[in-house]
Amino acid sequence: LALTPSHWERGDEQHARSVIAFPGHAGRVWPLARWRSLPRTGSVAMSSTLVPLPIVVPLFAAAVAVVLGRFRVAQRVVALGALTANVGISIGLLVQADDHGVVTMDAGAWAAPLGITYVVDRLSAIMLVTSSAMLLVVLIYAIGQHGVEERHVGFDPIYLVLAAGVSASFI
Repeated sequence: LALTPSHWERGDEQHARSVIAFPGHAGRVWPLARWRSLPRTGSVAMSSTLVPLPIVVPLFAAAVAVVLGRFRVAQRVVALGALTANVGISIGLLVQADDHGVVTMDAGAWAAPLGITYVVDRLSAIMLVTSSAMLLVVLIYAIGQHGVEERHVGFDPIYLVLAAGVSASFI
């Protein structure tokens, strides 16, 4: 990282101390305040609407499964569909994180001090794909077993809320 020499040549020392230039980015000058908020790779984080979906989809499916409480087959279809979609969304986030490094989303378009910023990097995306796939496999196994899943009407909604919580822990 180097300060831009043009500011020193103009005698603008105060401005020269408050900006920074990245090597290889000819002509681009970044204020120091913005540089501190950038990822250490020097790239700007990508914003994506896919980021909250691994949390929202299972929660919405849990609400639908509660409404369908009497119909066990419908509950199973909703749960399997939601967790399958969750695996697909997680893979999409992994591809975006691999391409762009960091994928973010500000909840409600509020910045970090006032709002919640959801961040997905490669490690969290890999953990999200792994956990989503395991949640789907365990649900398929639970459906195949005769017992608790058949007797309790709240199994699928509670499992979907659990899936949303596991996804939220990695985002």
